[in-house]
Amino acid sequence: MKKIVLVSLNAKYIHTNLAIRYLETYYREHYNEQYPVEFVRKEYTINQQLADIVADLYLQKADVIGFSCYIWNVDSILKVIRNFKKVAPRVKIVLGGPEVSFDSKERMLAYPEIDYIICGEGEDAFAKLMLTLDLPSTELQDTLIGISYRDPISQEIIEAKQQVKIKELAKIPSPYGDNFDPLDFQYRIIYYESSRGCPYSCQYCLSSTDQGVRFFPIEQVKSDLKKFIEAKVKQVKFVDRTFNCAPKYAMDLFRWIIEHQQGFTNFHFEISADLLTDEMLEFLKGAPLGLFQFEIGVQSTHDQTLDAIQRKMDFQKLKEAVLRLQEGANIHQHLDLIVGLPHEDFQRFAQSFDDVYKLQPDKLQMGFLKVLKGSGMRMREQEYGFIYMDEPPYEILQTNDLTYDDVILLRDIEHILDHYYNSHQFTHTLAYLIAQEKSPFEFYERFAQYASAQGFFEKSHSQGAMYDFLFAFVSATSDSNDAKVSIVRDFMKFDFVRLSPHGKLPDVLHNYTSDDLKKKKQVLVSDPTVIEQYYPQYAQLNMRNLSKYVQIESFQYDIMNTMEQRTTYYLFVYHDDPLNFKRADWYDVTEQIKQI
Repeated sequence: MKKIVLVSLNAKYIHTNLAIRYLETYYREHYNEQYPVEFVRKEYTINQQLADIVADLYLQKADVIGFSCYIWNVDSILKVIRNFKKVAPRVKIVLGGPEVSFDSKERMLAYPEIDYIICGEGEDAFAKLMLTLDLPSTELQDTLIGISYRDPISQEIIEAKQQVKIKELAKIPSPYGDNFDPLDFQYRIIYYESSRGCPYSCQYCLSSTDQGVRFFPIEQVKSDLKKFIEAKVKQVKFVDRTFNCAPKYAMDLFRWIIEHQQGFTNFHFEISADLLTDEMLEFLKGAPLGLFQFEIGVQSTHDQTLDAIQRKMDFQKLKEAVLRLQEGANIHQHLDLIVGLPHEDFQRFAQSFDDVYKLQPDKLQMGFLKVLKGSGMRMREQEYGFIYMDEPPYEILQTNDLTYDDVILLRDIEHILDHYYNSHQFTHTLAYLIAQEKSPFEFYERFAQYASAQGFFEKSHSQGAMYDFLFAFVSATSDSNDAKVSIVRDFMKFDFVRLSPHGKLPDVLHNYTSDDLKKKKQVLVSDPTVIEQYYPQYAQLNMRNLSKYVQIESFQYDIMNTMEQRTTYYLFVYHDDPLNFKRADWYDVTEQIKQI
């Protein structure tokens, strides 16, 4: 019996690989009874020592090893197979995945250790390859569809003439079938798909090569989701390119998830907001808090850019949908922009940034164009003046519209955005600061330039250091007599306390609390009337345990109302809910404190 080892090198431990599970379950469903083989799945990370991976694979004593290749792991995989073949030359090496599907011949010329490369969808092609490994070379060419291979006798590379595409997805069994073990996914993300293909033809994306959308049987999808919910998986991340492209199908799944959810699992979807129907928008307002997370690709708000990348989007409709979803305050929204697209220079990107930032998504993600093999952008690289990295992920360095200086500054802005806006640690502070600026982009540009000059990007920073650095920036760019600096200090303290019930205040925020005030706080927190009004859910807790969920802090300014200088007190009530991303509610209790 042949032994087949299926391998993935994931970016992080919490990630899991969908492809290798498909390969195994497809073969077991269609061929294993007649031609039984032994399967072993191995999931490593790109941070592990290559020598350890090579040794572990060697000890498997496999006949075939298949690797799932993406831009984030292909370099590591090639190093593994080059060294592995030195000690196990007879083991057949099979590569598959989007990173090797478009240049298979060049890969095999550069790496004689590779025996086969599957181009396109791998389930059926891989299964048939396993059945034909022992055939004479004269019979291989008619058998291996969608596979580039090395002729066993002449060593000539026979390149795949076409990529395999499975039209009926019902033929593919669930990758999380009878052998699903919840322990495999404890503290990890499950990747899942309910469809393949995309209705769009965005030229930066490989999905543009796969015209049309195919769907898995919805009952199979529901059966899998039921397993995930019952196993209390933390997050299920759908990899469908546009989950809501078929509104009826999407609505059915949204409704089913809401009816069966148990308050623990979060579901992440990539959607097109401008395709959300009125019915869907109203329905989603009633979804439980934190159950759904939407990633919405905006990419640009510049019509000429959208035309060049063949991205169909009605930004006005998208904007309205995003704002309507926000009314429910129950769904995390991540909006994406791409730096380096055609016809978008620094100033025009700033406009796209401001357009999206003003929508106040929960995360604003600035990606940098990756000029992927097989994509429309790669085919038109000379027309757009693309200069990009030779190695994966083929990230843009310069274009006709952006200098490398521009790209460096935009990368610094992205770091500041991610550290400060996307972390949610400075929500109220940033809102106050940006209200003083001409535009959000100008604030982040100035902050990034200051950070670069101070060497901020040269090392990592603790939470306290992040507060200290923002305060240093505000102090350095403000009038010393300006009340703004003191107000910012209060906002930073407010932001810190709402997220950290018992965290030590950073040095820049520390202020002395008198024993008398401490006593007043204890009296107020334990007052039955206050408990009933603000946190009845914690009424049964004793004072020691109650202090884990309730805190009162003082501020020099009335920052949430008039901005005038007067001592105010806020009561913070913290949540104990894994899906509640708000972390705390807060209430002005200044008058109650004064009356004690």
